[in-house]
Amino acid sequence: RMVGWAVGALTLALVVGLYLGPPQGRLRTLGIVCLLAVLVQGGLGGLRVLVVSNESVRTSVREFLDAGHDLNPVRIGIAIVHAGLAQTVFCLFVAVAILTSPSWRGEGRPTPHPRAGKVRRLGAMTAVFVFVQLVLGSLARHTAYTGWIHIHLLWAFVVVGHVFALVGRALSVAPETPAIRRPALFLGGLAGVQLCFGVGAWVARLQSEGSIWTTLVRTSHVAIGAMILATTVALTLAAHRWLEPAAEAAA
Repeated sequence: RMVGWAVGALTLALVVGLYLGPPQGRLRTLGIVCLLAVLVQGGLGGLRVLVVSNESVRTSVREFLDAGHDLNPVRIGIAIVHAGLAQTVFCLFVAVAILTSPSWRGEGRPTPHPRAGKVRRLGAMTAVFVFVQLVLGSLARHTAYTGWIHIHLLWAFVVVGHVFALVGRALSVAPETPAIRRPALFLGGLAGVQLCFGVGAWVARLQSEGSIWTTLVRTSHVAIGAMILATTVALTLAAHRWLEPAAEAAA
């Protein structure tokens, strides 16, 4: 709860800083979106706790939803939306950090390349696929349906394929551009580490619940997944800043 208050306060400070800085309409709007997302996230987190611990809230939810005595679907639904929104908030903060960085606001010109548009589109598609994978992981963690873990596993092959395709294409298009090369290499490294933790999470699932090993592996798996999503967003933004489409004849 204290961390939640700290995040809210820092987000409010961020918005104030954006409005006190140079006039940038879109960036200020993005700051407001960050603040609203954090407020909604905090509300969902509080509601999730109250549904579990507060009898009057549980009674009100039962009456509103006509849910009888079983509030488990409500709790699970809130947990999944809460997890998905957390990833979105993280990416919004990453976007603000990139858009306000000196390198983004510098005077360097983008590099023309005939495949620049493909890198941009592949980056956006990969980010969506990674987000879906994170939601599937949340469903596997919070529900008793074992099918979600199998879907999560199968979808991982799609995600890994797109991540490495994005890394390869970005490095082939702009191997000498640090703003492209660094996030691409970092993304590839994260994907390799995540594969190892994915296997570890699968093994930990077969071990005793509540052990330190299980908790550490699963938490690391979720955290690295969030880093992969954020790095994919960062690389996609970098492709929009430092690459521009060019005709094949001009290549």
